[in-house]
Amino acid sequence: MKGFDLQDFERFSDGRNECERPYNKPLYALFSEDRGHKDVEYTASKIMYVSRMYKANLELNAGRSNNPDVRNIQQLAESLCKSEIFRNIVRINYGTSLTEEAAAKGKKAVAAFEGEIRRLFDRKVGGVGYWTFCSKYLHFHSKNVVLFDTNARVSLARCFDSLAGRVGRNGKDAAITYDEYVDYFMMMLRSIHGERSGYEPREVKNLDCYLVLKYRETRP
Repeated sequence: MKGFDLQDFERFSDGRNECERPYNKPLYALFSEDRGHKDVEYTASKIMYVSRMYKANLELNAGRSNNPDVRNIQQLAESLCKSEIFRNIVRINYGTSLTEEAAAKGKKAVAAFEGEIRRLFDRKVGGVGYWTFCSKYLHFHSKNVVLFDTNARVSLARCFDSLAGRVGRNGKDAAITYDEYVDYFMMMLRSIHGERSGYEPREVKNLDCYLVLKYRETRP
């Protein structure tokens, strides 16, 4: 991986657990409640937290980034509480570590969730369709769903010759699908920690945060 400094990552992650950080730990606790999505207002609050704290921008109309539309959040919350398909997605058991099997389940779950939202809204909201929001929302239900962050996409693409050409001219995004991102993310975990049957949530979250921070250090 040409653009990845292993020693820099080791310094960053030494003794670190991003899952326990003050801005993440409460979210994991919040999402552990009402996994059945029976309460519309509770579900709406979870959507709002992810959308705003993690900049998934679900409440913004495409092309009107200064005009928040919380109706998107309320509409989605009501739909999720009625959707048996979505309730089945959230109930998926990903295990206690990120294995190849868990990664594959995550890909399918995020794709199914994205399809549900796309059918609900007739316009594009929040950047790359709904993939970013879907990965983040499902991640806080299960730490073994890989996050799909715009900044992390750019940092990851710059680590691989095969992806370097996918970074946009403005350097603010990379044309990578969620499935591709997960595959390369797993490749990075193997390179950092060695071949294993699975990777701990702390290791997964630390790498995600490292990629985001590296983008912010070098952003245009």
